[in-house]
Amino acid sequence: MVCFGAFGLAQLLLFYLPAVQCVVNIDDYFNVKTGNEDVGGCDEIYEGKTGHEWLQTWFQEAQTLTDTASNAIKGYGTEELSRKNLAVFMGIEPKGGTGNAPSNPKNLGVVEANFQKTQQWLATAPAQKKWIFCSAKWLVEKKPDDLLEVTHGSSSGFSSSSGPQAKIKDVYSIPSGQKPYWSKDLQEYLIERPMNAKNFCNRNFKNFGGTMEWFGTLGATEPTQNTALTEVMSKGVTLYHELFHFILGSVETPDIISNLRGVISTSASDAINGEVKSAWLPESLATFAEAQWLSVNQWPGIASNQYWGWDGAGNAQQKAR
Repeated sequence: MVCFGAFGLAQLLLFYLPAVQCVVNIDDYFNVKTGNEDVGGCDEIYEGKTGHEWLQTWFQEAQTLTDTASNAIKGYGTEELSRKNLAVFMGIEPKGGTGNAPSNPKNLGVVEANFQKTQQWLATAPAQKKWIFCSAKWLVEKKPDDLLEVTHGSSSGFSSSSGPQAKIKDVYSIPSGQKPYWSKDLQEYLIERPMNAKNFCNRNFKNFGGTMEWFGTLGATEPTQNTALTEVMSKGVTLYHELFHFILGSVETPDIISNLRGVISTSASDAINGEVKSAWLPESLATFAEAQWLSVNQWPGIASNQYWGWDGAGNAQQKAR
């Protein structure tokens, strides 16, 4: 799995092609930790690829999915399939239930703006790169009474000049139930809950429903009638989900839903920041983009009434609606 060092403790971190698409290279955007899992590195082999190679594949998928979602929104007035997927996964219903205009144009505009912001970020590599780690072992647990590392102080204002006897607890407030962790790569301390309490990099940790299977790529599994969406989603949707946190802001994009049922049942009338909730939920954004790509690319020539719908029991699958 993927962990973004920029967000704190081990945060966890789809194939339509527009006319012109530059291939993004993840190394231009992030420092991908080298080495094996024992140091949080991404060089170990998983099902024939290094973790780094999987990340590159999934990062390119993120670009593809973002373009797919943006094109779907632009084609809202003419593409029935786009309207149906936006209704199911983003809660944006067409006017009158069957019209070719959204019942709430503002909500559609918010969703479009967030995908456009994501597109823009992916179009230009940042001047300052953040880190990606492939296991939680990029952090070393410390004790509050431990002395500060000599090289500590890149962002806190404290450094070795604080004196050789300065302790971690003298510099950082450590709430009950949390511990200090040292990152050699970031040259900084992070104060978090114990890693063994919530380790997103552990393949046994269940959080994002079907997206948490270990490996796989967009379009690798051909769906058939009534195939559950979770059975064919790319495993790169996990990285895509985390990119929305990173690009749109972690505070603005809370993880208040964590599975497909939550995505589908989210109502357009529910709001975050005074705007449609689904536009700010990474799981909703990522699932919509993936479902749209599958609908457009995996079933060429299908009838327009076939799409990823809801079977009434919380399972998304291809069905007539």
